[in-house]
Amino acid sequence: MVERLRVGRVFLAGDAAHVHSPAGAQGMNTGIQEAFNLGWKLARVLKGAAPDRLLDTYHLERHPIERDVLRQTGFITQMAEADHGPLKLLRERVMPVLAALGPLRDAARLTISELSIQYRRSPLTLERVLDGGPSAGERAPGIGCIYDLHDPAFFSLFLLVPPLPVDGKPLDPDAKHEPPPDAELERLSVEMERLLPGAVRIWRVTDTTGDGGPSLAESYGRTRPSFYLLRPDGYISARGRTGSDLNGLLRHCETWFTVGGQIPEQAAL
Repeated sequence: MVERLRVGRVFLAGDAAHVHSPAGAQGMNTGIQEAFNLGWKLARVLKGAAPDRLLDTYHLERHPIERDVLRQTGFITQMAEADHGPLKLLRERVMPVLAALGPLRDAARLTISELSIQYRRSPLTLERVLDGGPSAGERAPGIGCIYDLHDPAFFSLFLLVPPLPVDGKPLDPDAKHEPPPDAELERLSVEMERLLPGAVRIWRVTDTTGDGGPSLAESYGRTRPSFYLLRPDGYISARGRTGSDLNGLLRHCETWFTVGGQIPEQAAL
């Protein structure tokens, strides 16, 4: 594994950056994710729409993932080749039992598919407390049609609002939300389009009832109104409340996704 994924104008990805056992079929997944992680950042910087420091986050986000993949594939290879000792016992006796347990099997599936990868410690992540839902830095849940709204050529801003009331009563009386402040939603939409002209698509999304599928609240929490900003690669860059966290979102986007923004001291560290 190389020490740096970026050296000046040179970027390394895939097998040029790391070589490991094919155990677990991780090589292709890792290389594709690296290309996607770097691709949208390169596009933005080359257009003159983002600062050069955005490219430094490629190494910050992906190098720890590479290190973990090498550890996993190395362990799987050692266990597969063991002809005696604890690793052989683990492979023949323990692993079949663990594989029969649903939660562990699901966790292994997410790990092998690399759908559990997250960038919660990335400087591109702005996390605010909401009532449930995925944290900033995680891959956006692909519930129903909401993920189909995301175009990887753009940022996506999902504004989660409560359903319209019927006869003055909310459709979901147990949901923790207030009526959507249209002025705040409109300001957020206008400011995001100003900061990311031609680069963001904004959607207002609301809960539905009675369709038999998983509810929006199960995957995106119950706070209404709230926002989720998705990066082009499908990871959540920021989330929060449309009122109290609006200015924080705008500063975050100014810092990393537009030219001329000032880098925060904590991000510089």
